[in-house]
Order: sequence, then structure tokens, then C-alpha cells
Amino acid sequence: MTTPVLQSATIDGNVLTLTYDSPLDEAHQPSSSYFQASVNGLNRSVQNLAINGSTVLVTLNAGVSAGDTVTLNYTDPSA
Repeated sequence: MTTPVLQSATIDGNVLTLTYDSPLDEAHQPSSSYFQASVNGLNRSVQNLAINGSTVLVTLNAGVSAGDTVTLNYTDPSA
């Protein structure tokens, strides 16, 4: 099994869309608590996370403006 590679990341309002080069495991949705987001260096809560095929939708607790820097970190709970 090969690890999916991130192809693009876009944001519209408060929804970050991550698109990968291959389908992800929809049967094992990770908890949103495994992710930490920041906007311009300030923490933002991840309200929801959904996987659909090769796309991950990450919903933040507040919208993002043009020019903002968004960072998303994932912590593997099994590590």
C-alpha cells in the first residue's frame, strides 16, 4: 500500500479542502482531535473532518481571509 500524496489544498470560508492522488480510507475516519489548525500563528479549532474518496474536508471554527497563512498539523495517535 502506498501513502497518498497531497496534490492541492484550498480554503473557502472556513472549509479547508485537501486533495490527494489516491483514495483515502473512508471506513476509518480520523478524529478531528488528531488535527491542530492555526491561522496566522493563532490556534483555530477543527470543528469537523470528513473523508470522501481522495478528498478531505476540514471545517474550522471560523473563516479565513485572503492572504491569511493556514497551517494544519496531524498527530498520529498510534505513534
